[in-house]
Amino acid sequence: MLTEKRWSSLKELSDSCGRSLAEMVDDLKGFDAANAQITAWLGQKEKMISFLGPLAAEPVMIRNQIQQLEVSDASLLIVCDIYLCWIVILYLLSSMASIFER
Repeated sequence: MLTEKRWSSLKELSDSCGRSLAEMVDDLKGFDAANAQITAWLGQKEKMISFLGPLAAEPVMIRNQIQQLEVSDASLLIVCDIYLCWIVILYLLSSMASIFER
């Protein structure tokens, strides 16, 4: 009777850990996909910045370059927010994993 209860308790704990690990794997896959997207996006932005070239001397060209940089900065802030969210998620997952190791 006692061994059956202990076995049932261990099985439930094992199942719970298995589900948590499966969720962590899914989260890490999402992080990897986001990393690939961010890497591609950063590559595109590096190309865009390189096309800007040196600072222009004419007011119209300067305004054009400033507008391009403003668009780039806004996009970069959004990507940084997403990246920071993923870092927090990974931190929380590692904290959960340490709880299960005890």
